[in-house]
Amino acid sequence: ADADYQLSLIDEFELEYNKELAIEWYTKESFLYSMMNRALRSQDIETIMKMGFFILDLHKQIEKIYNEQKNQHEIITVYRGQSMLLDEFEKLKTSIGALLSFNNFLSTSIDLNISTQFAIRAAENPKVNAVLFEMIVDPKISSVPLAFLAENSSYKYENEILFS
Repeated sequence: ADADYQLSLIDEFELEYNKELAIEWYTKESFLYSMMNRALRSQDIETIMKMGFFILDLHKQIEKIYNEQKNQHEIITVYRGQSMLLDEFEKLKTSIGALLSFNNFLSTSIDLNISTQFAIRAAENPKVNAVLFEMIVDPKISSVPLAFLAENSSYKYENEILFS
């Protein structure tokens, strides 16, 4: 059933995609999110090249929204709940308070409860740790474009902030 759904999304993407819908497609429960982020994290050049048009469209849409919104928001706290392999978690513990870099687009929320739910779901797997990141961001001086996705997300209730 899920395979049929994904195939229907591929057909829909092929027929209806345009660059103004990049964020909406990224936030859907679809093949794009997982395939692209896996390729970016593992630096799978072949997949990155094939998805280059989408990565560029997504970045440009985030940048456009960022330029429209950056003076509308004060310093904000955002959260991200996720799973992390145990050895990665041990490395992370030595970096508390340090600069972190992510090799993918970063979905966060201004809603602590939403991010906590993502972390709780991750905790169900004994091979990983549930991690909750808290980041303080000043949109006016951010060196990375970020977008408040209230208007563009497929899941508006998540209060998502997407970093490029």
